Amino acid sequence: MLKQRLASHLPNSVILHGTVEAGIRYGLTEKLGTMLYVPERSVGDSGCSSLVVATPAFSTKKVQSLSVFWNTEEKDEEVARMLGSLPGLDWRKPVFFSISPKTISSKLVSMAKNQLLGDRDVEAHIFDDSRMLVHRATKLPHYHIPEGFYLDTLRPKDTPTVMSSWKYRWTESQTGLETLLQSVPSVALRKRGDSDPASEDQLVGWCYLYNNGMLGNKFIVPEYRGQGLSSFALRLIPKIYRDGLLPYFAFSTSYNRDGVKFEELGFVKGMDMEAVFYLPKGKTVEGFINTLN
Repeated sequence: MLKQRLASHLPNSVILHGTVEAGIRYGLTEKLGTMLYVPERSVGDSGCSSLVVATPAFSTKKVQSLSVFWNTEEKDEEVARMLGSLPGLDWRKPVFFSISPKTISSKLVSMAKNQLLGDRDVEAHIFDDSRMLVHRATKLPHYHIPEGFYLDTLRPKDTPTVMSSWKYRWTESQTGLETLLQSVPSVALRKRGDSDPASEDQLVGWCYLYNNGMLGNKFIVPEYRGQGLSSFALRLIPKIYRDGLLPYFAFSTSYNRDGVKFEELGFVKGMDMEAVFYLPKGKTVEGFINTLN
């Protein structure tokens, strides 16, 4: 029923819809301890509120995190009241709202500015201006694996390597990321070791599904960029379709200029997305994240 309710608001509800889908398909709700909340009572004369909350949004215990969606035509005051009543959240401390459509993020900023949500000494900060991309290609382009490389899946022992190279490693604990990588579809590009028996194969690229159902953390080790290797991530797409998830979405953030050119791989631009930090006045996002790493 929750999936159907969220589906009626797609694509705006895609983050929560993907969280529910991936939670069911891969058992992530139980494995990662995700709690889903919906309102008990009606809002005004419009029937039951569309608000859905998933928390925590990430496995880190260092910051409170949640993913939210609601129909933004609902009254800000009532939505803020329900968000403020979520069990276990301390609004006097930093809160991170995971990536969402700008229609949602702008409301979160407005609620903080008007002191509807959070402590009056809290300020809202836009974080990670991004794009959502949708895979529209009916046929995937052919991808040739260069000699000396092979495709694999990520393994638990790869977790430290993946985490050390990730800009957003502060969002996950090592145990949480390892649990995620053991549960969701992933693809790894490895370079075979040399003829020396002691030489190990090297992990040079990876991509996997986030717990919100999005393609995430597409990465190529810097020294292997510019060799036409980045399209290996396409091998993950058929797995996603076979698992019955929504048409494939991905994020392309402004910092990722050296990453894969998603548009060249059959993706088209969808909504603009943003994340929002609620922080005590005087604190900066950069300074706070430095305390998390």
